[in-house]
Amino acid sequence: MAQDTVQGQRFTFSIGASAWVGMGFLYLSLYRDLGDSSLSVTTVEQLTFPLVPVGILAGSIVVHEFAHAAAMLANSIRVGKISLEIWGGYTQAADGSPSFFQLPAGKVFSIYVVGPLSNLLVAAGLWYFALDTPSLGELSGPYVSRMDFWLSMALKINLLLAVFNILPLIPLDGGHVLRSILMGISGSAVLGTIAAGLFSLIVGTAYVRYIAIAALQSGWDVLLSHVFLTIFVGAVVLMSCIVMMGAVAERHDFEPRVVHPFQRIAAIVVVGLPVATLYMLHVQDGWMHLPTLSEITDLVFG
Repeated sequence: MAQDTVQGQRFTFSIGASAWVGMGFLYLSLYRDLGDSSLSVTTVEQLTFPLVPVGILAGSIVVHEFAHAAAMLANSIRVGKISLEIWGGYTQAADGSPSFFQLPAGKVFSIYVVGPLSNLLVAAGLWYFALDTPSLGELSGPYVSRMDFWLSMALKINLLLAVFNILPLIPLDGGHVLRSILMGISGSAVLGTIAAGLFSLIVGTAYVRYIAIAALQSGWDVLLSHVFLTIFVGAVVLMSCIVMMGAVAERHDFEPRVVHPFQRIAAIVVVGLPVATLYMLHVQDGWMHLPTLSEITDLVFG
Protein backbone atom coordinates (compact mmCIF):
# COMPACT_ATOMS: atom_id res chain seq x y z
CA MET A 1 0.00 0.00 0.00
CA ALA A 2 1.34 3.39 -0.96
CA GLN A 3 0.61 6.93 0.15
CA ASP A 4 -0.15 9.58 -2.48
CA THR A 5 -1.03 13.24 -2.37
CA VAL A 6 -3.59 15.12 -4.48
CA GLN A 7 -3.83 18.86 -3.95
CA GLY A 8 -2.24 18.51 -0.52
CA GLN A 9 -4.68 15.83 0.64
CA ARG A 10 -3.25 12.39 1.41
CA PHE A 11 -5.04 9.17 0.58
CA THR A 12 -4.12 5.51 0.22
CA PHE A 13 -3.87 3.59 -3.03
CA SER A 14 -3.88 -0.21 -2.97
CA ILE A 15 -4.32 -3.24 -5.17
CA GLY A 16 -6.58 -5.68 -3.38
CA ALA A 17 -6.05 -9.44 -3.25
CA SER A 18 -9.05 -10.00 -5.50
CA ALA A 19 -7.50 -7.72 -8.14
CA TRP A 20 -4.33 -9.81 -8.16
CA VAL A 21 -6.46 -12.93 -8.55
CA GLY A 22 -8.39 -11.33 -11.42
CA MET A 23 -5.24 -10.17 -13.20
CA GLY A 24 -3.69 -13.61 -12.73
CA PHE A 25 -6.77 -15.29 -14.17
CA LEU A 26 -6.74 -12.91 -17.15
CA TYR A 27 -3.02 -13.51 -17.73
CA LEU A 28 -3.43 -17.30 -17.68
CA SER A 29 -6.45 -17.11 -20.00
CA LEU A 30 -4.54 -15.02 -22.55
CA TYR A 31 -1.48 -17.25 -22.21
CA ARG A 32 -3.54 -20.36 -22.85
CA ASP A 33 -5.47 -18.83 -25.76
CA LEU A 34 -2.23 -17.75 -27.43
CA GLY A 35 -0.74 -21.22 -27.00
CA ASP A 36 -3.83 -22.85 -28.51
CA SER A 37 -3.93 -20.46 -31.47
CA SER A 38 -2.43 -21.08 -34.90
CA LEU A 39 -0.01 -18.17 -34.47
CA SER A 40 3.70 -18.89 -34.60
CA VAL A 41 5.07 -17.47 -31.36
CA THR A 42 8.16 -18.01 -29.28
CA THR A 43 8.06 -18.98 -25.62
CA VAL A 44 9.18 -15.47 -24.66
CA GLU A 45 6.36 -13.92 -26.71
CA GLN A 46 3.79 -16.25 -25.17
CA LEU A 47 4.99 -15.32 -21.69
CA THR A 48 5.19 -11.56 -22.28
CA PHE A 49 2.20 -11.00 -24.55
CA PRO A 50 -0.48 -11.29 -21.80
CA LEU A 51 1.34 -8.82 -19.55
CA VAL A 52 0.60 -5.87 -21.82
CA PRO A 53 -3.23 -6.16 -22.03
CA VAL A 54 -3.35 -6.87 -18.29
CA GLY A 55 -1.30 -3.73 -17.67
CA ILE A 56 -3.44 -1.68 -20.07
CA LEU A 57 -6.62 -2.79 -18.30
CA ALA A 58 -5.21 -2.02 -14.84
CA GLY A 59 -3.95 1.37 -16.01
CA SER A 60 -7.29 2.23 -17.58
CA ILE A 61 -9.08 1.43 -14.32
CA VAL A 62 -6.60 3.60 -12.40
CA VAL A 63 -7.37 6.51 -14.76
CA HIS A 64 -11.07 5.89 -14.16
CA GLU A 65 -10.76 5.91 -10.38
CA PHE A 66 -8.46 8.93 -10.26
CA ALA A 67 -11.07 10.81 -12.30
CA HIS A 68 -13.61 10.01 -9.57
CA ALA A 69 -11.12 11.21 -6.95
CA ALA A 70 -10.53 14.48 -8.82
CA ALA A 71 -14.30 15.07 -9.07
CA MET A 72 -14.71 14.40 -5.35
CA LEU A 73 -11.98 16.90 -4.51
CA ALA A 74 -13.57 19.45 -6.85
CA ASN A 75 -16.77 19.02 -4.85
CA SER A 76 -14.93 19.51 -1.53
CA ILE A 77 -15.13 15.83 -0.59
CA ARG A 78 -11.93 14.38 0.87
CA VAL A 79 -10.68 11.14 -0.67
CA GLY A 80 -9.70 8.43 1.77
CA LYS A 81 -8.83 5.45 -0.41
CA ILE A 82 -8.53 4.27 -4.01
CA SER A 83 -8.41 0.51 -4.45
CA LEU A 84 -8.37 -1.90 -7.37
CA GLU A 85 -10.48 -5.04 -6.98
CA ILE A 86 -11.58 -7.90 -9.20
CA TRP A 87 -14.73 -6.01 -10.26
CA GLY A 88 -12.63 -2.99 -11.25
CA GLY A 89 -12.05 -0.53 -8.45
CA TYR A 90 -13.57 1.98 -6.09
CA THR A 91 -12.84 5.40 -4.67
CA GLN A 92 -13.84 5.90 -1.04
CA ALA A 93 -14.40 9.18 0.75
CA ALA A 94 -12.39 9.92 3.88
CA ASP A 95 -13.87 9.54 7.35
CA GLY A 96 -16.05 12.49 8.28
CA SER A 97 -17.12 13.18 4.70
CA PRO A 98 -20.82 13.47 3.82
CA SER A 99 -22.75 10.22 3.58
CA PHE A 100 -23.26 8.60 0.19
CA PHE A 101 -26.96 9.44 0.59
CA GLN A 102 -26.47 13.05 1.69
CA LEU A 103 -24.97 14.40 -1.53
CA PRO A 104 -27.16 16.63 -3.72
CA ALA A 105 -28.03 15.60 -7.26
CA GLY A 106 -25.46 17.85 -8.93
CA LYS A 107 -22.54 16.46 -6.93
CA VAL A 108 -23.66 12.87 -7.45
CA PHE A 109 -23.86 13.47 -11.20
CA SER A 110 -20.45 15.12 -11.51
CA ILE A 111 -18.66 12.55 -9.34
CA TYR A 112 -19.98 9.52 -11.18
CA VAL A 113 -20.11 10.74 -14.79
CA VAL A 114 -16.39 11.58 -14.92
CA GLY A 115 -15.37 7.92 -14.60
CA PRO A 116 -16.78 6.73 -17.94
CA LEU A 117 -16.00 10.13 -19.45
CA SER A 118 -12.30 9.78 -18.57
CA ASN A 119 -12.08 6.42 -20.37
CA LEU A 120 -14.00 7.84 -23.32
CA LEU A 121 -11.55 10.75 -23.57
CA VAL A 122 -8.59 8.36 -23.47
CA ALA A 123 -10.20 6.29 -26.23
CA ALA A 124 -10.82 9.42 -28.30
CA GLY A 125 -7.19 10.44 -27.87
CA LEU A 126 -6.07 7.02 -29.16
CA TRP A 127 -8.51 6.96 -32.08
CA TYR A 128 -5.88 7.99 -34.63
CA PHE A 129 -3.64 5.04 -33.75
CA ALA A 130 -6.48 2.55 -34.28
CA LEU A 131 -6.83 3.38 -37.97
CA ASP A 132 -5.73 0.50 -40.21
CA THR A 133 -4.29 -1.41 -37.26
CA PRO A 134 -3.99 -5.13 -38.00
CA SER A 135 -5.74 -7.67 -35.82
CA LEU A 136 -3.79 -10.19 -33.76
CA GLY A 137 -4.31 -12.90 -36.38
CA GLU A 138 -2.89 -10.65 -39.10
CA LEU A 139 0.31 -9.77 -37.28
CA SER A 140 3.57 -11.46 -38.09
CA GLY A 141 7.07 -11.24 -36.68
CA PRO A 142 7.77 -9.65 -33.27
CA TYR A 143 4.21 -8.37 -32.80
CA VAL A 144 4.77 -7.88 -29.08
CA SER A 145 6.72 -4.74 -29.99
CA ARG A 146 4.07 -3.37 -32.36
CA MET A 147 3.12 -0.11 -30.62
CA ASP A 148 0.20 0.61 -32.96
CA PHE A 149 -1.37 -2.72 -32.03
CA TRP A 150 -1.12 -2.02 -28.29
CA LEU A 151 -2.43 1.54 -28.65
CA SER A 152 -5.39 0.16 -30.59
CA MET A 153 -6.02 -2.36 -27.81
CA ALA A 154 -5.82 0.45 -25.23
CA LEU A 155 -8.47 2.35 -27.19
CA LYS A 156 -10.81 -0.65 -27.25
CA ILE A 157 -10.32 -1.43 -23.56
CA ASN A 158 -11.05 2.18 -22.56
CA LEU A 159 -14.06 2.28 -24.87
CA LEU A 160 -15.35 -0.95 -23.34
CA LEU A 161 -14.92 0.43 -19.81
CA ALA A 162 -16.75 3.62 -20.79
CA VAL A 163 -19.66 1.77 -22.44
CA PHE A 164 -19.96 -0.80 -19.65
CA ASN A 165 -19.78 1.71 -16.79
CA ILE A 166 -22.33 4.08 -18.28
CA LEU A 167 -25.01 1.36 -18.29
CA PRO A 168 -27.80 2.81 -16.08
CA LEU A 169 -27.62 0.05 -13.50
CA ILE A 170 -26.53 0.25 -9.86
CA PRO A 171 -23.71 -0.28 -8.79
CA LEU A 172 -22.22 0.98 -12.09
CA ASP A 173 -21.48 4.67 -12.55
CA GLY A 174 -24.35 4.91 -15.00
CA GLY A 175 -26.76 3.73 -12.32
CA HIS A 176 -25.72 6.59 -10.05
CA VAL A 177 -25.86 9.05 -12.95
CA LEU A 178 -29.46 7.92 -13.52
CA ARG A 179 -30.09 8.26 -9.78
CA SER A 180 -28.81 11.85 -9.79
CA ILE A 181 -30.94 12.74 -12.82
CA LEU A 182 -34.07 11.31 -11.20
CA MET A 183 -33.22 13.14 -7.97
CA GLY A 184 -32.92 16.41 -9.86
CA ILE A 185 -36.09 15.91 -11.91
CA SER A 186 -38.30 14.93 -9.00
CA GLY A 187 -36.75 17.26 -6.43
CA SER A 188 -36.61 14.36 -4.00
CA ALA A 189 -33.41 12.45 -3.25
CA VAL A 190 -35.25 9.55 -1.63
CA LEU A 191 -37.70 9.22 -4.54
CA GLY A 192 -34.97 9.47 -7.16
CA THR A 193 -32.81 6.90 -5.36
CA ILE A 194 -35.63 4.39 -4.92
CA ALA A 195 -36.78 4.81 -8.53
CA ALA A 196 -33.24 4.20 -9.82
CA GLY A 197 -32.86 1.24 -7.46
CA LEU A 198 -36.13 -0.29 -8.60
CA PHE A 199 -35.15 0.19 -12.25
CA SER A 200 -31.86 -1.67 -11.65
CA LEU A 201 -33.62 -4.36 -9.62
CA ILE A 202 -36.19 -4.96 -12.37
CA VAL A 203 -33.50 -5.18 -15.07
CA GLY A 204 -31.45 -7.45 -12.83
CA THR A 205 -34.35 -9.83 -12.21
CA ALA A 206 -35.04 -9.86 -15.96
CA TYR A 207 -31.48 -11.11 -16.48
CA VAL A 208 -32.03 -13.69 -13.73
CA ARG A 209 -35.04 -14.87 -15.68
CA TYR A 210 -32.96 -14.89 -18.87
CA ILE A 211 -30.27 -17.08 -17.29
CA ALA A 212 -32.75 -19.37 -15.50
CA ILE A 213 -34.76 -20.09 -18.66
CA ALA A 214 -31.55 -20.74 -20.63
CA ALA A 215 -30.36 -23.13 -17.90
CA LEU A 216 -33.68 -25.01 -17.83
CA GLN A 217 -33.72 -25.34 -21.61
CA SER A 218 -30.06 -26.14 -22.21
CA GLY A 219 -28.90 -27.54 -18.88
CA TRP A 220 -27.17 -25.88 -15.96
CA ASP A 221 -23.84 -26.03 -17.78
CA VAL A 222 -25.02 -22.85 -19.49
CA LEU A 223 -24.04 -21.04 -16.29
CA LEU A 224 -20.39 -21.66 -17.15
CA SER A 225 -20.81 -19.72 -20.39
CA HIS A 226 -22.59 -16.93 -18.50
CA VAL A 227 -20.43 -16.93 -15.36
CA PHE A 228 -19.52 -13.22 -15.54
CA LEU A 229 -23.09 -12.26 -16.40
CA THR A 230 -24.35 -14.28 -13.43
CA ILE A 231 -21.92 -12.56 -11.05
CA PHE A 232 -22.78 -9.15 -12.51
CA VAL A 233 -26.53 -9.75 -12.23
CA GLY A 234 -26.13 -10.86 -8.63
CA ALA A 235 -24.24 -7.64 -7.86
CA VAL A 236 -26.95 -5.53 -9.54
CA VAL A 237 -29.76 -7.17 -7.57
CA LEU A 238 -27.89 -7.05 -4.25
CA MET A 239 -26.60 -3.47 -4.56
CA SER A 240 -29.97 -2.16 -5.78
CA CYS A 241 -31.59 -3.47 -2.62
CA ILE A 242 -28.81 -2.06 -0.41
CA VAL A 243 -29.04 1.39 -2.00
CA MET A 244 -32.82 1.51 -1.61
CA MET A 245 -32.62 0.40 2.02
CA GLY A 246 -29.97 3.03 2.65
CA ALA A 247 -32.21 5.69 1.13
CA VAL A 248 -35.03 4.75 3.49
CA ALA A 249 -32.72 4.52 6.52
CA GLU A 250 -31.30 8.03 5.97
CA ARG A 251 -34.45 9.70 4.66
CA HIS A 252 -34.26 12.39 7.39
CA ASP A 253 -30.99 13.64 5.90
CA PHE A 254 -32.34 14.14 2.40
CA GLU A 255 -33.14 17.30 0.51
CA PRO A 256 -36.66 18.74 0.90
CA ARG A 257 -39.37 16.70 -0.69
CA VAL A 258 -41.28 17.76 -3.80
CA VAL A 259 -42.70 21.26 -3.35
CA HIS A 260 -43.22 22.81 -6.79
CA PRO A 261 -46.23 21.84 -8.97
CA PHE A 262 -43.92 20.97 -11.87
CA GLN A 263 -41.88 18.69 -9.62
CA ARG A 264 -45.04 16.94 -8.48
CA ILE A 265 -45.72 16.06 -12.11
CA ALA A 266 -42.06 15.12 -12.61
CA ALA A 267 -42.25 12.85 -9.54
CA ILE A 268 -45.08 10.92 -11.17
CA VAL A 269 -42.95 10.51 -14.30
CA VAL A 270 -40.02 9.28 -12.19
CA VAL A 271 -42.26 6.73 -10.47
CA GLY A 272 -43.44 5.62 -13.90
CA LEU A 273 -39.89 4.68 -14.99
CA PRO A 274 -39.60 1.41 -13.02
CA VAL A 275 -43.28 0.64 -13.70
CA ALA A 276 -42.73 0.96 -17.46
CA THR A 277 -39.53 -1.08 -17.22
CA LEU A 278 -41.35 -3.82 -15.33
CA TYR A 279 -44.10 -3.88 -17.96
CA MET A 280 -41.71 -4.04 -20.95
CA LEU A 281 -39.27 -6.57 -19.53
CA HIS A 282 -41.53 -8.95 -17.62
CA VAL A 283 -45.06 -8.50 -18.99
CA GLN A 284 -44.09 -8.04 -22.64
CA ASP A 285 -41.25 -10.58 -22.39
CA GLY A 286 -38.57 -8.03 -23.21
CA TRP A 287 -36.14 -10.10 -21.12
CA MET A 288 -35.69 -12.41 -24.14
CA HIS A 289 -34.01 -9.58 -26.09
CA LEU A 290 -31.61 -8.36 -23.40
CA PRO A 291 -27.97 -8.18 -24.56
CA THR A 292 -25.38 -10.29 -22.75
CA LEU A 293 -22.01 -8.98 -21.60
CA SER A 294 -20.31 -10.89 -24.40
CA GLU A 295 -22.57 -9.22 -26.98
CA ILE A 296 -21.70 -5.80 -25.58
CA THR A 297 -18.01 -6.72 -25.70
CA ASP A 298 -18.33 -7.94 -29.30
CA LEU A 299 -20.03 -4.66 -30.19
CA VAL A 300 -17.05 -2.68 -28.91
CA PHE A 301 -14.28 -4.96 -30.20
CA GLY A 302 -16.03 -6.02 -33.40
